[in-house]
Amino acid sequence: MARYKENNITQWQFIVINLSEQLITGTFEWTLNYLIDRMNLSLFEEKYNYENSSIFTR
Repeated sequence: MARYKENNITQWQFIVINLSEQLITGTFEWTLNYLIDRMNLSLFEEKYNYENSSIFTR
């Protein structure tokens, strides 16, 4: 007899989402994604650059 795991609907799950298949051209969501992809993020990169920082080294 098979021993199945009990279903727990409160459990977190990872869902694979392919945005190129989900976003419909011309919708608000597509436009938001389009604009964010083309934003100049150099201002944030300067402020939040942790590559050379010892903050995360142990």
